[in-house]
Amino acid sequence: SFLSESKPAISTLGAFYSFSLVFRTNICYARWWEGRSLWGTMIVNSIRIAQQARLWIHDESLVDRLNCLGIMFSYTCKAQLRGNRIEDDDEDGAELVLKGVLAQEELDMMARQTAWQAYYCIDAMRAVVDECLNG
Repeated sequence: SFLSESKPAISTLGAFYSFSLVFRTNICYARWWEGRSLWGTMIVNSIRIAQQARLWIHDESLVDRLNCLGIMFSYTCKAQLRGNRIEDDDEDGAELVLKGVLAQEELDMMARQTAWQAYYCIDAMRAVVDECLNG
């Protein structure tokens, strides 16, 4: 008797639970998609910086430096999003040193910083552009 009288309440609670589960899933998917879109935008802008550097900067060493800093910026952002730092074992700092994108001294300097490591890359890119403009 108790079970037969509670069927409408159980149906209502089941519908409410289903709705809240779908709503939560949609919110999670929207957040994931927004993050994916923003990451894609950052990568596209890094490519644009590299293209513009090739076009406007005549000193090849400065072009290479700016491109390496763009790569480092992406890796430092990835490490930050994971709650790590670029020099951590779980991240790619040592691999970037082996590939020649990052010097070991620079990795050590970034490891000593307490600030967000991507700021270092932004400041270094700004310095390269300033050197190009002001000689």
